[in-house]
Amino acid sequence: MWFRDEPARALAALDRALAEHPLDSLAPVERPHNRLVRLYSLVGRPDRARAYLAGFDQRREQIARANDERMRHRMLGDIAVAERYTSDPAEPIRLWDIDGLNLAGTHKRLGELYEAKGQREKAASHYAKFLELWKDADPELQPHVHAVRERLRNLQRVERP
Repeated sequence: MWFRDEPARALAALDRALAEHPLDSLAPVERPHNRLVRLYSLVGRPDRARAYLAGFDQRREQIARANDERMRHRMLGDIAVAERYTSDPAEPIRLWDIDGLNLAGTHKRLGELYEAKGQREKAASHYAKFLELWKDADPELQPHVHAVRERLRNLQRVERP
C-alpha cells in the first residue's frame, strides 16, 4: 500500500491473511497489533486500526514490554494521519521515530495534508524532500514521483504572480 497506493487490493490481502491466520491462534505476546494498526491506517481504515490498538492495550495490561509506550505513540500517529488529523499534521508523527522505510512516504503525506490546509510553503517543502528521496525510484514507482512533481509545480505556479 505504502508504495503502490492500491488501498482496496492491500485491504483485501490483509483481510485474507487474517482469515487464514487469526490473531487468536497466536500467543498474546506474539500478536502483531502494531503492524496491523499501521496497515489498516494506511489503507484508510482507522476504525479497524483502533480495534487493534485496543487489542494492543489489552495485551499491555497482561504483558508489558520496554518499548510499548513508544510503539503506542507510533500507532496513534498512524491513526491520526489516517483520520486526516486537523491541527498540526506533523504532530502525531513526531511522537515516534521515523526510519528510512517511512521517511519518503511521510514527506509525501505531510505535503498532501499541508496542501489541503492551504499551507503551500510547507507542502512544497515536504514534496521536495519526497522527490529528493525518490528521484531514483524503481520504474514502476515513477508515476508517484511524477504525480508529486506535478503537485509541486502547481503549488509553485500558484505562488508566483
